[in-house]
Amino acid sequence: MISTVYGYPICKVSVNDKTKMMDEVYLNVKKIGNVSMWDSECLTTSTVSDENKFSSEYVKNEIIYHANEMMKELGLNLDLSLKMCDTKDCTFCDDIWMNIYNKGHYQVTHTHYSEQPGATLPLFSFSYFAKYNSEKDAKFIFVNPVPLSNCKELHKLDCFKPEITMDVKEGDILIFPNFMPHRVEEQLDKGPRITISGNLYEQLKD
Repeated sequence: MISTVYGYPICKVSVNDKTKMMDEVYLNVKKIGNVSMWDSECLTTSTVSDENKFSSEYVKNEIIYHANEMMKELGLNLDLSLKMCDTKDCTFCDDIWMNIYNKGHYQVTHTHYSEQPGATLPLFSFSYFAKYNSEKDAKFIFVNPVPLSNCKELHKLDCFKPEITMDVKEGDILIFPNFMPHRVEEQLDKGPRITISGNLYEQLKD
């Protein structure tokens, strides 16, 4: 289902088999490492060595399928891929990682956009909620990308709200433009809260 947040398209969709997805996630849990970087605090595979990066063709294919279905629904002639390079069969540059949040973990506001010269920029980003209790676990929150108004009356309108908390459940994927600021509030329950996140790039056609 596609909706809009601050005027941009957001896709929220449930995976076909969340039990199979969770089985694949658990196979990767042993690869996890501790990290405290870019004002975040969680367990992640995003900073581990190549041989320990998140790896599951089933999960990757599920993400890519739903991303490309979103493109079709938007009427866009785009094929999306996790690959940061232009080599179609490359298996080393898939931009996907796993985050585990235990009590006290969080991520402050950030985007998946880079201003570094020559950086390969994704078109969309995603987060898959593999293990998530919507009543107890930290919320995923979009932050308004435009200057805020001090007028509280305007905050009654979604487009002026400083933040919008997404209503998601375990097994949902969120797909959103890579430049949209977002954060994860502090995990107050012991968890774990487990997500698979990453970026989606235009796959050049043959």
